[in-house]
Amino acid sequence: MISSLKTRGAMAAVRRDVRSRRRVGLYPLLILSLLVAFFIFFWPQNDVPTTAYDDTRYVQQNDFSVLPGNTVSIDSTDAVTPPAPQAYDKNVLIRRGDTLNGLLLAQNIQTQDIAALLSIPLVKRTLAHISPGQMVNIHVNADQELTDLTYALSPTQTLSVTRLDDNFDAKLTKKPTSVMPTIAAGVITSTFYEAGLAQHLPQKIILDATHLFASKINFKRGLKPGDHFKVIYESSYVQNKTVATGNILAMEISNDGKTYTLVRHVDSRGVSRYYPADSHALRNAVAVTAQSTFLRTPVHYTRISSSFSMKRVHPLLLFSRPHYGVDLAAPRGTPVVASANGIVTVAGKEGGYGNLVIINHGHGVTTRYGHLNRFASNIHAGSAVKQGQVIAYVGSTGLASGPHLHYEYRVNNVPQNPLTVKLPLEAHSISSSEQKQFNREVNTYLAQLHNTPLSVVAYAPGLSQNKNNTKEA
Repeated sequence: MISSLKTRGAMAAVRRDVRSRRRVGLYPLLILSLLVAFFIFFWPQNDVPTTAYDDTRYVQQNDFSVLPGNTVSIDSTDAVTPPAPQAYDKNVLIRRGDTLNGLLLAQNIQTQDIAALLSIPLVKRTLAHISPGQMVNIHVNADQELTDLTYALSPTQTLSVTRLDDNFDAKLTKKPTSVMPTIAAGVITSTFYEAGLAQHLPQKIILDATHLFASKINFKRGLKPGDHFKVIYESSYVQNKTVATGNILAMEISNDGKTYTLVRHVDSRGVSRYYPADSHALRNAVAVTAQSTFLRTPVHYTRISSSFSMKRVHPLLLFSRPHYGVDLAAPRGTPVVASANGIVTVAGKEGGYGNLVIINHGHGVTTRYGHLNRFASNIHAGSAVKQGQVIAYVGSTGLASGPHLHYEYRVNNVPQNPLTVKLPLEAHSISSSEQKQFNREVNTYLAQLHNTPLSVVAYAPGLSQNKNNTKEA
């Protein structure tokens, strides 16, 4: 009992000691808080700067230039005035979704100037659809009036607008162009397309070449490493810069040890055709035969995704039915060309074909182009088309599992395999009066091709800065 009382007394003493220490520890904290409060509320403060105002300006009383005891005199001539408007030139970048009206409003051009500008028919016609990424140059005078506007419609054509009092005068100016032959050559290591790009060949020339030699060479599977090409084609230049690509003038392709050469000839009626350039063509005044009137493959494709078959399991429908054409896989938007001259009979949506073009070539032959993304702007039922003309672009509309061209070749509405059907040839004779001219053209082009090394990057011999365009082997 006594032991228990002693224990309780000891514990009470300990608790009293803890409370006492806590109270002692609070005193310094309380004193520190009182000192902080004193400094905050009673320590002397600097005077708050005051501001003296005038009708024209104000002066800060704590400005280093104004000391206590001094008087400040304010001269009205020192009043701050906004800077006078300045004339300026500015290149304005066109962004996606921009319109000419919105573009000029964003540059603070006066609305009456914009209205007067857009009332000019030439301006409305040429600037109705401005292109993103291009520039509009404007000049504004000191009165903030639009005085000049220029817009490059193409590398050779510019729209110029000049202020005349309260109106504007608009005109198109053209830069002088020079058309001259351009030469390129290269060795094929993988594909003709890659070899052409490596030698700076325009895509148009690469595609034209595959169409011209399609009846002789399989560009997807027939070319081998070491095969080579040489080509002469037209280019338009402005100040030594290429602005447009024309026609192939002459070209040779060596494939598996055999060389094929074609030369372009324009007859007295202005009709151009390509002819084999061999010894027979040079000595025979007639019976010079042009290439096939049809292209085997009217698109630059990456692979044949489905072949012609009378019994194929459809990849989407999952049952067997005939496949009346070939599917040529290609990136969406790849140009599709007419495989021969003809008249468009259908250009629209047709069931599983999706967007479809049908061309009637006469003599019972029709071709079909299906799953198109969109049609070329001038293609509709009744349009006359020429071989190689762009008619549409690759897509995946209709019953298609991916972007490709479904191409059909029909004779009297009976489907034929486009890759194996015997294509008609169109023979043209060169008259005796034109044979000498043709021979001169062939001899000139053959000499140029013969003297062209196989490592020549595309260049025009007539341009001074393109003298050294041969790659090291």
